[in-house]
Amino acid sequence: MSVKRIVSFLPSATELLYELEADDILFGVTHECKYPENAKTKLQVINSVINSEEMSSNEIDTKTCQLLNEGKEIFILNEKNMIKANPDLIITQETCEACAAHNNQVNKAIQILPNKPMIHSMDPHNLDEIVKSVNEIGHVIKKENIARKITESLTDRIKI
Repeated sequence: MSVKRIVSFLPSATELLYELEADDILFGVTHECKYPENAKTKLQVINSVINSEEMSSNEIDTKTCQLLNEGKEIFILNEKNMIKANPDLIITQETCEACAAHNNQVNKAIQILPNKPMIHSMDPHNLDEIVKSVNEIGHVIKKENIARKITESLTDRIKI
């Protein structure tokens, strides 16, 4: 399957997609996807219930813990924008539900989309896994050559 429309639920994935020169097939991002600058022009498909621009780190932590303890959502799927983005690939993560959109938003997206997208979850825990995840995304979106150049550069920098 050729990927033609991507939605990123993860700021680091958004940045990676730009590095992989795949921004032309990136159609949706989260409220936290602010780099590179052009990422801000993409449809926001995920928003936070916490206004981090107006809160201190301690207040954000307290509010996040409160919401999680109460079983409430931290992130909200913008269904209208998700339908407009109409992805055939959603890139997400399963590591931390307080850090990025989690399974609930992925499941909601799958339910509302007419064509069920492929889901790719990034879950690196160390430098080797980060390098591996770059290659995996490169393979999924048919940008293996660019991914290889990125990982070679990362590997060289890690060795220094």
